Amino acid sequence: MKAQLADGRVLEFPDGTDPKVVQATVKKVMGGGKPLSPTPPAENSNLTVGNLAGAALEPAVSMLTGAVAQPVSGIAGLLTPLARATGLTDKDAADVVREWQQALTYQPKTEGGKTAMEAFTYLPAKLHDLAVAAGERVQERGGSAEEATFIQTLIEGVPQLLGAKGLGKASAKASTGVPRIRKGAVSPEIRELANQGVTMTPGQRGNRMLNAMEQKLTSIPLAGDTVKGARGKSIEQWNRARLNDALKDASGKPLPENRTGRDALFHVEQEMKRRYGEVLGKMQGTLDTSLQTSLDALKQATPGAAEILDEQVIAKFKNGKVDGEGIKEIQDTLRTEANDHRRGNYQDRKIARSLDKARSEVSSMLKRENPHLAPELEAVDRGYAKFDTAALASRYGKKTGGIYTPAQALRAIERKDPSKGKRRFATGKAAGQPEAEMAERVLGNTVPDSGTAGRVLLADVLTHPHYLPPAILGSLAYSQPALKLLQRAALAKGIPGTAAATALPIGAIDQYGIAQSDQFRAPVGTGAEIFSQTAEGIGR
Repeated sequence: MKAQLADGRVLEFPDGTDPKVVQATVKKVMGGGKPLSPTPPAENSNLTVGNLAGAALEPAVSMLTGAVAQPVSGIAGLLTPLARATGLTDKDAADVVREWQQALTYQPKTEGGKTAMEAFTYLPAKLHDLAVAAGERVQERGGSAEEATFIQTLIEGVPQLLGAKGLGKASAKASTGVPRIRKGAVSPEIRELANQGVTMTPGQRGNRMLNAMEQKLTSIPLAGDTVKGARGKSIEQWNRARLNDALKDASGKPLPENRTGRDALFHVEQEMKRRYGEVLGKMQGTLDTSLQTSLDALKQATPGAAEILDEQVIAKFKNGKVDGEGIKEIQDTLRTEANDHRRGNYQDRKIARSLDKARSEVSSMLKRENPHLAPELEAVDRGYAKFDTAALASRYGKKTGGIYTPAQALRAIERKDPSKGKRRFATGKAAGQPEAEMAERVLGNTVPDSGTAGRVLLADVLTHPHYLPPAILGSLAYSQPALKLLQRAALAKGIPGTAAATALPIGAIDQYGIAQSDQFRAPVGTGAEIFSQTAEGIGR
């Protein structure tokens, strides 16, 4: 409030000052003269056409560009460690995120637009403060600047992931000068899969929380499909690792690099036949008492199998003896007949089980008669059993070219369990079960797409060009060379994300509806405490 004196001087008073106080002060200054009335406030100069238009349009433009800038800048930040490792930049991840956000986000120019933007961005600003505080806590607990950037970007990107476009306004605080996380954070499961040639994504290498968060990123157009493809690629590599393990047992030739899915299974099947032929060809067989008794019992229990056992097994023994060629013929026939009957009705499947048992009895006889070759035959049998389970699992992946998930492998393992009531599977002791359960925990059950998704994404790019930048960055960040480099670093120094997972403020995610199950809750005394402390700090 202002009061202008007769001599031109102006006295200023705080708004709301009692007029009597103003009058008394003026009289004192003027020596008792009559003062002028306080000058009325000037008209609001912000009520112009330009400011009104800015208030209506600029916040929308800013939030739209911010929605695009958020995933793009986040991916750019995650790419920074790779760029630093190759000498392309010396900037910190947080600096890169800030630069990309500032470059891609439109800032209101008019006073009306700025004022309206402040109202629109109040809640996002609080979310940003919370994200920055979480990043700082990550660093305080020994996390790297890249970890802090990942968590900050993730929290600020939650609204975009849930469809609330524009709520994730980015900001400018950098996080530098902090120590790396301690060594020894890599679980044995991660190391085991890496040793098998499986390249995992950062989410798969992290704990269940970070894994779930990475899966949320798959909802980002185009870039999300790159993440999904990388996760699916790890399943494909795990499939190859299981088949190569079977070939190793049987001393077969490893899978060529370009063979996957059903093509890979065909290669393994041919190698198994070759190895059986080599081993069985060196053996001699005898229709001894033990084998004869077992075959008679099978014929009596399953009359439908009697004709096959008489004509295709017992008749092959001449004077109670059979050579290597005869043995190969017997085993091939039993395997083929069993597979054919397995596709039929209940009685056919019962015959198949009897023929499998007969094949096992013949194999036992061969080991008794050829003890010096028994270890070699056992190794081939072991490899074939693994291949047979993989072949059954691949039948469940009908739309993925024979690539199967760990869940489908477990389904096949349960079906193959010969124990009464599937009790070995029920107790976690079935052959191959621990390995498949480990893969499911780490890798999940995402399989590569057949190519249709890629064609749809191309159409999306043509109709939505702003999807292209995050798609390009996502392709780089989740390319196999980048993932392999990051995985080698993680195995050497610990998994990035361990400290971050401990410090992540779960409450900030809860309010947006992501963490609705117990597996996403922070452990008592870690994330929950930190969120409470962080929220209190922001409130002040």
